[in-house]
Parts: sequence; C-alpha cells; structure tokens
Amino acid sequence: MSAAITVAVRKRPLMRTERDKGGTDIVEVSKNKKDMVLSEPKVRYDLTKYTESHGYAFDRVFRETDDNSTVYHEVCRPLLDTFMSGGNATCFAYGQTGSGKTHTMLGKKGDKGVYLLAAEDIFNKVNGGVKATQGVFVSFYEIYGRKLFDLLNERAKLIAREDGDKNIRICGLTEHEVTSVDSLMGLMNRGGEQRCTGITAANSDSSRSHAILKIELQDKTTRRTKGVISFIDLAGNERGSDTADADRQTRVEGAEINKSLLALKECIRSLGMGKSHIPFRGSVLTEVLRDSFLGSSRTTMIAHISPSSSCCEHSLNTLRYTDRVKGLKQERKGSGNALRKPIAGRRSEPNAKQPAAKGGLAREKKQKAEAIGEEVLQIVRSLRPQLAAGKPLDDDDDDEDDNTERQVEECYTHVATALSQAQEDLLVHYRKMLDSRVEIMTRETEAIKTLDQGGVRDLDCFVSQIDKCLFENIQSINDMRDKLAVLKEHLRQEELLGKSFKPTFRI
Repeated sequence: MSAAITVAVRKRPLMRTERDKGGTDIVEVSKNKKDMVLSEPKVRYDLTKYTESHGYAFDRVFRETDDNSTVYHEVCRPLLDTFMSGGNATCFAYGQTGSGKTHTMLGKKGDKGVYLLAAEDIFNKVNGGVKATQGVFVSFYEIYGRKLFDLLNERAKLIAREDGDKNIRICGLTEHEVTSVDSLMGLMNRGGEQRCTGITAANSDSSRSHAILKIELQDKTTRRTKGVISFIDLAGNERGSDTADADRQTRVEGAEINKSLLALKECIRSLGMGKSHIPFRGSVLTEVLRDSFLGSSRTTMIAHISPSSSCCEHSLNTLRYTDRVKGLKQERKGSGNALRKPIAGRRSEPNAKQPAAKGGLAREKKQKAEAIGEEVLQIVRSLRPQLAAGKPLDDDDDDEDDNTERQVEECYTHVATALSQAQEDLLVHYRKMLDSRVEIMTRETEAIKTLDQGGVRDLDCFVSQIDKCLFENIQSINDMRDKLAVLKEHLRQEELLGKSFKPTFRI
C-alpha cells in the first residue's frame, strides 16, 4: 500500500426495494479483501443474454458486512498520524448518490460515522498530549460550479487567491474553535443544512457541490497551523444522461462536477506515482486543495458502489474512475478516433500559446465562442441521422459510437466551462460598468454646474468633458454588448448539445 495514497472501495448491502424490483447482487469481493469482480448483465443483438465480468484491484475492498468502524480503523485512522505530526491529511468520499457515502461519513444510530470516529480520536489526542496554547479550529465550505461558499456563515461567497508564497488562501472563510466532539458535530450539522442539492434522474436529493470540512490544529497565540485534516464529500457522479432531461442549470452542474472529478483524478494519480508536477489548475477543487498534495501529505479515497444490477452502469463508472485514480492497471490502448480532434478555441497542449485576435481581448473571446459554435453544429449535424434512426449512443459493442460519445462529452464539458466563465466575466464587467457610470455621472453633474455658473466662457470645457463622458459610456456599453454576445453564443451551444441528444459523461 502506498504511503501517500490509499484507495478503497466499499460495497453497500442490497436494499429491499432493489430486491423487490428484481435487482440482484452482481458484485463479489475476494477473500484477500483487495480484489473484486462486477458481473455486468448484457444482451446481444440477437437478444441472447450474457454476463461480462470486470475485475478490479484496490488497496482495500470492504464487504457489505463491514461496519463504519472497520472502514475507519483500516483506511482513515492512519491519516491522524499525519495530522498530529504537522502534515496534511485528506479523506475523499466518492460515488453515485445513494451508494452509501452519507452513511460512511455521518453514520447512524449504533454505527458511528467516519466524522464522529475521527473527532473522538482527535480530541483524545489533543487532550492527552497537546499544549494548552494549541486548539482545534474548523471551517466548512462548498464548491458549487466555479464558486465557493462558506457553509458556516450563511453561504457567504468566498474567493480563492494565491499569495506571494504560492499558497492558496480562501478569503472570507470563517474558522470556529471547537473544544468537544459535540461542538464539532453541531457545526457539521449546521453546515450540512446549507449545502446545495438538486434533483436528477438518479436521486431526488443529489449533492450538486463538493463539501470540504477542514480541521486544523493551530497555535492560539500565533494562529500558525500545526496540522490539517480535511474530509471532502464529493458531489454525486451521475452521468450526463441522468441530467439531460432536466434544465440547463442541472446539465451545466453535471459538466462542472465531472470536470472537477477528472482534474482530481489526475492530481491524486500524479501524487501516487511520485511525479514532480501535479496539475492543480485543472479545476477550482484541485486548486483550493493544493496544500493537500504537497509536503508531508497523505490521502485516502473511499469509493462507494451499489451491488444492485439496476445500478450496474453507475457502479462501473465509479470503479473505472477509482481504478484510474490508483493507476494499478495499464490504460487500455485505443484504436484511434478521427472525431477526437481538439475543440476549437481550446489549448491542445498545456503550454501552447494562442495568437491574439485583432481588435483586442473581447473580439478574441467572441471569435473563440463562434469557433466552438461551429464545432457544436458539426457534431449535432453528424449525429442527427443516427438519432433519427433511434440508434443509442451508449452501445458498448460499437466502437464508433463510443468514440463519438467521448467527443460529445469533451465538447459539452468545454461548452459548460466556457458558459460559466462567460457568465462570471459578464457579471464582473457589469458591476464595473455600474461603478464607472456613477463616477461619470458625477463628472457630468460638475460640468453642468460649472457651465451654469460660468456661462459661455466655459462652453468649450463643457463640450470637451461631456464628449469624453459620452465616449466612455459608449465604449463601456460596446464592451458589455460583446461580452453579452459571447454569453448568448455559449447559451445557444449548450441548448443545441443539451436538447439534441443525451451526453453520458462517462469518466
């Protein structure tokens, strides 16, 4: 087992409702508790049924009979040693909503969750061997799309900034000192009520944000951090097809969630492989968790799956993602794909430089948006005959469909990200425009007052001042219209992709 990264999978019990609907247990855990097999029920074109077996190996695989205490002591408790020794410890909970994440983290009567078990151990260690000048401080926030909100301060908006030492600081995040397990759990329950949820086809109360509970051991006098342990409850990993029938907001949420999960996978995998470069800037999630991957750090990911045949596709998605995080298997070689060319307006290499478009940054963004729009139209046109014939995009036996589907995923994720960025850009510029209008109106008022008092002799000055004010207003409005045009173009692109077919966002 790697000292830096531990990847575990937990299988929950088959529920009575699933059994009543004809669901069967398709997940088998080996005796060594490290290997597992998922038997996927499939149907051939001639309607004959068969089973395809998928084998996976992880650091630890928990059966449905293992309780939370077993999970905690085997894969989570070692994180406390890193925490108490001044390092950064991180525990991720991942999986489809309804797969048992909440039960593992929060527990229920008679089966304490990981949060509570960790809190008890933390305070036992703190009360037993920590100086009186040191205390435990808690912060709790969520990442929703590209925005951060403080769950312990009425969802106040936060901003992540990089300081002079290249450390990410979350401006405005409140910290609360806790002195007991009860006070810590009280804050967690309070923050949990503020978390953003939504409705998808997979779950009527799906988490649409990543929630981060950060516990720090600090010196009360200097407020210097002596150790950090973070518990991250990742948003549910529903496929895009689970959100395709919903509104635009839900579809874009799904794309942002998948983008951040892919970026997280690359960071954890790079950490486990000992690479010198870790791609933090892939998403807001990985940027704010940068400290968790540097220095003396240790990370545990607990993936949760349902054993029911009705949840087979979701469980496979989770296992594939978790397997790639660990990197225990070699990547399967692809046959190549002519459709998978770089999306227009996106860098195909991290350090590639794009030539600046004539007319400034606003025109460049508009041209990129139009180029992406052409890419979207090409994909939609190429798929219309297939969709009209009723042929599904998720047919695993058709490599061409699979390649097309991945191109769709790539394109939609890029469009959703561009849409979010265009929205933020528009709002920032609009606020600046409103502020400048106040300043311009003040200058105009002063010019009118001066003309009233001075008469004709101040007319030239008045004309010059008003002309300058009008020019600034026109320039600001034109810039605003350009940004609005970019946003409208991305909205049109999202509408085309979101309504013309169902992207699957397979990870």
